[in-house]
This record gives sequence, C-alpha cells and structure tokens, in this order.
Amino acid sequence: MNKLIRSEWIKLRSLRTTWVLAILSIVTAIGITAVAAGTVQEGMGDFERLDLLLTPAPLLVRLFILGLGILAFANEYRYGTIVPTLAAAPIRLELVGAKLIVLGAFGLVLGAIVTLASVVTGLTVLSLVGQPVSILDGEIPRAIAGTIAFYGICAVLGVGAGLLVRQPTIAIGVLIPWALFAEQALGSFLPNLVTYLPFTAGAQLYAVTTQGEPLDAGVGAALFLTWTAVVVVGGALLFQRRDVS
Repeated sequence: MNKLIRSEWIKLRSLRTTWVLAILSIVTAIGITAVAAGTVQEGMGDFERLDLLLTPAPLLVRLFILGLGILAFANEYRYGTIVPTLAAAPIRLELVGAKLIVLGAFGLVLGAIVTLASVVTGLTVLSLVGQPVSILDGEIPRAIAGTIAFYGICAVLGVGAGLLVRQPTIAIGVLIPWALFAEQALGSFLPNLVTYLPFTAGAQLYAVTTQGEPLDAGVGAALFLTWTAVVVVGGALLFQRRDVS
C-alpha cells in the first residue's frame, strides 16, 4: 500500500494541471476575500466581519479542488493509463484507497494554505479600512479547521465522482455546475430539501456561526461526509465490476 501511495503522489505532483489548479485556488481565495473584506461597512457586527474572512473563498475554490479529485481517476480512463496502472496494482480497492489518501491529504494541505491566505488577506484589508477583528473571536478557530476539512472532503468527493462517471468532461460538467449554482437553484423550489444537500450542508463547516441555521457544524459535516461516502462507495463498487479495457 505504501508503494501505491508513493506512486500516486508522484503522479499527482508530476502533472502540470495539479499545480495550475492549486495556484488558481490560492489566487482566487486571495482575490475574492480581498473584494469581500473591502465591502465591509461601518456598524457591521463582529460575526458579519469575521464571516468575510472565510465564507467567500470556498464558493469558488471548491470548484478547483473538486476538479483535482475528478481528474485523479477520470484522466486515467481518458488517456488509457488505467490499464497499465491496474497491471501494476491489480487489487482495485487498494488503488482506490491510495488515490483517496493522496488526494484527500493534498486537499487538506492545499486547503490549509488557501485558508491561511484568505484569513491573512481578510485581516489585512479589514485593518486597512479601520475595521479590525480578532481571529480568536467567536467560533473562528472552529470555522478555520472546518474550512480546511471542507476542502479535503471536496477532493475526496471529486475522486469518487471521477471514479463513478469515468469521463472527465461529464463528471466536471455535472458536479461543478451542481456545486456552483444548481443546488441553490433547487432551493428556490424545495427550500426544506436544500438544507440537506451536500454543499449546503458542508457550508456549515466554514460558517463562522451556525446560530439561527437549521443545521449546526457537526450535523452539516456528517451529512457532507455521508454524501461523499455514497459517491465514493458507489464509484468503488462499479470500478470493481467494470471492464477497463
């Protein structure tokens, strides 16, 4: 298993796409947080100002991290490298486990960098406009940890989606629009249902406060993990049965 994990890490780090998406994640987080913090208004409460540090970035950054996860398996099918990969690692579930570990860990590390960049940017902009806040206020430490976990889970979810669908264009064409706007659009018609859908529930992980929300951070995390597990297990079961040639 260690050899498989090492092999998957070498694959991931050798792809230009990995670093392009990682850089886009960091730059997007800095940019969107700077813009959001710049909109702060006199009289905003502490929670409202703290919310500007964490909430804006995941709305877009998750798309890049989902993309990273999707391509882990989908590109193997696209370029035909899945055949030699399975020749070298014939136990399919071990290969799935190795990819999940590598992409999940990479998502967590990238998520930590992105979150740090967001927080530093937000604090700097808020200080410059005379609205400083402390990251020790309220539930910010919990929300910071939750944001990092959210990104890690997104990477794992992407792996499962790529494994389930196999075709990168289809996986990206379905999951990215769903994460970006379709889930919220559905909420216009079924407001009671949308609360329990993956990204709405997962948003409780990086919410500065869940007061007044139908779900707290723990329940939101559990629901997001459950949705992710369903996709990953479904993909793994199909992977076991499918002919890859």
